[in-house]
Amino acid sequence: YETICSFAGCSILSAKLLFDEYIIDQAFETRFEITKAYLMQFFAQSLFITNTQEIWLVYGICGFLSKIFLKSLFGEKEYNFHILKEFDWLALNDVNRIPIANCSLHINNNWSIQDQKLLIKKSILIIYLLEKAVGALNFQHSLQEMLAGNFEIYNTENKIK
Repeated sequence: YETICSFAGCSILSAKLLFDEYIIDQAFETRFEITKAYLMQFFAQSLFITNTQEIWLVYGICGFLSKIFLKSLFGEKEYNFHILKEFDWLALNDVNRIPIANCSLHINNNWSIQDQKLLIKKSILIIYLLEKAVGALNFQHSLQEMLAGNFEIYNTENKIK
């Protein structure tokens, strides 16, 4: 079973996320999952996904912003350690896989657990690399514009708003 199911108005959390206060190793993962569920509620309503090729965008933005929040809680070193772990996992598991924005991918298909995990982890790292490429301020500005509905997508033939 999934540890978290997030919907428009509520999230269902698994009892696996409940730990004694003396267990400190699980704090990062638990807070990451809870933060991601909260952000999924918000962004799933704010970002209008027009086709199945864009689902990675919601997972990527929610996961990336969750990690940014945890960076403020646990510090830069812990954040960098978890990002490095994600890249290592991706390097080992993303071998001969189809791209996450593929026309043949459909949400209704039965995805394996490995494919779902790959989609989520890879989308977070894509957003991380995008933020590094354009800079934090430009990324924040673009995200605000996209959420406000002022983000314009340009097509080669005509402009679409």
